[in-house]
Amino acid sequence: MKRKVLQFAMVILFLCGLGVFLYPKITEWYALNRQQKAIEEFKKELAVVQEEDIEQQEETEVSQENLEQLYCDMQEYNQRIYKEGQENLKDPFDYEMPSFDLTEYGFDSNVIGIIRIPAMEVELPLYLGADSENMKKGAAILGETSMPLGGENTNVVVAAHRGYQGTPMFRQIEVIEPGDRIEITTPFQVLTYQVTETKIVLPDEIDQILIEEGKDKITLLTCHPYTQNTHRYLVYGERCENTEQPNKTEEVMEVQAEEIQETEESSTSARQIWLETYVPYIGAGAILLLIVCGLLLTKKRK
Repeated sequence: MKRKVLQFAMVILFLCGLGVFLYPKITEWYALNRQQKAIEEFKKELAVVQEEDIEQQEETEVSQENLEQLYCDMQEYNQRIYKEGQENLKDPFDYEMPSFDLTEYGFDSNVIGIIRIPAMEVELPLYLGADSENMKKGAAILGETSMPLGGENTNVVVAAHRGYQGTPMFRQIEVIEPGDRIEITTPFQVLTYQVTETKIVLPDEIDQILIEEGKDKITLLTCHPYTQNTHRYLVYGERCENTEQPNKTEEVMEVQAEEIQETEESSTSARQIWLETYVPYIGAGAILLLIVCGLLLTKKRK
């Protein structure tokens, strides 16, 4: 009787331990599922407008007229903030304010598109306004920065957490190198950018994300180093043709080898990411091994 009670206790212990170690993976699955749902909803709205199905457009309230008006308004906005020198972008709080309310144009949410970063194997819904709610759900375009239309004198600044509730988001941002591609799909077009540079700055260095005259840019922004968040990690890209990414030349690879140096912050980030990725599996395996050993010992005593 005592042996059965002991075996039952071991099984309960195993299930509890397994739940503790696998909880991060369960929350990751849930959050990824939510992100994918937002992406699918955006794609559905986009397909309805492109197919010009009048009946479905009535259901979604998105029409060609809505999109044309939105495009014109965003283009005017981009020109205005450039001429004004982004004077309203004075502190991080300004990032949170969405530049447009897409629901006024018939959209169900403030998702303006999808951002895809092959180097990180990441695809995220792209929201307007980097407030806490949007940042929980995906990537977000900072307020008082350019809307994703392309063209000279624009810089689309996209921010995301280095992981939230188990989802990677921009966690692996340090794997991005010059020559990699970043792609944004909007209701208007697909914008492709080629990475030119990465940089680590202080949180208040707002001048590092401003529009550059004559440039058509994107800037990715996230906290650094991972879990400490004392700095900001920036990835700069410039608009390029929407074609298949070519292989990096030997010359580019040599330049990268000279420029890339492993800093203490980067090492800390990599170590923390490795621990979060593999410790749940190692812990679950260790608990399973202990339980199996315990059950075998109880059988031998019998």
